[in-house]
Amino acid sequence: MDTRTWRLASLRNAEIIEVDHERVLQAKSEVLCEVRPRRTARGRVAFAVDLRRGDWAERLAEFRVPLGPVGEDRVFRSLPGSFGFRFRMLVASLFQNLGAAFGPTNDRAGGGVACVARWFAQRLQRLADTTRPTAASELRGAGTRKLLERGQPLCVVMEGLLMYLSGREVRRLLRKVGRLSDGPARVCASLVNWQSVRDARSSESKLLRSWKWGCDREKAKAFFEKALGPGWTVLKVDLVGEDVHYGVWAHLDFRNSKRKGQTLYVVAERQQR
Repeated sequence: MDTRTWRLASLRNAEIIEVDHERVLQAKSEVLCEVRPRRTARGRVAFAVDLRRGDWAERLAEFRVPLGPVGEDRVFRSLPGSFGFRFRMLVASLFQNLGAAFGPTNDRAGGGVACVARWFAQRLQRLADTTRPTAASELRGAGTRKLLERGQPLCVVMEGLLMYLSGREVRRLLRKVGRLSDGPARVCASLVNWQSVRDARSSESKLLRSWKWGCDREKAKAFFEKALGPGWTVLKVDLVGEDVHYGVWAHLDFRNSKRKGQTLYVVAERQQR
């Protein structure tokens, strides 16, 4: 899971917008509750969505927050009041009632049940609080602004994502990303070539066998510029290796590696629209 929000001092003036699957954000929230790291970015807002479908990009472009910087970590859903949110609230309520039912008893077992029930209720309530949708009443009566303000610089990072999507889903995603903002923008995306995808299909790892899409280095520039849309220019297509590892792959022995596939990083830019 990405941790740039808490470890990069260069983000002190940046607002982080994180978009990922609900289960990933839930797991991340649990870890953060335990570790409680100090955030280096100015603010963080996360949205639980399925990037493969829906109108998440349009909703994100119109999403409004109170005036001023986003000063706390908040996780929202694109569709307020979703089933997952209501279900957690329901289960938390049941555990609260269970704790109350066993609370008055002096019986050791009953007291244990009450203690466990209250713990689960608090845990689920915490999850519900960190993932609850924004209520209209929170924004009513106060000045608001769009999270993606007009003309605001935007940097989109897509790492460890595109290989799990089909070619059609990748093109649709890049088209949405290319239209997210009208200000100056950059996109940085990691991907693999088709040889990597073919090798992954015979892997023992179920996760690797789920790879669907790749793009060879010589075709990456044209593919990304076309998919992102007018005004976008690919600045570079880096091949991960001994001299280009972004600090992530430095531990690998590239000279003696038998891997035939390639990992690539694409950086694209668009001036203000």
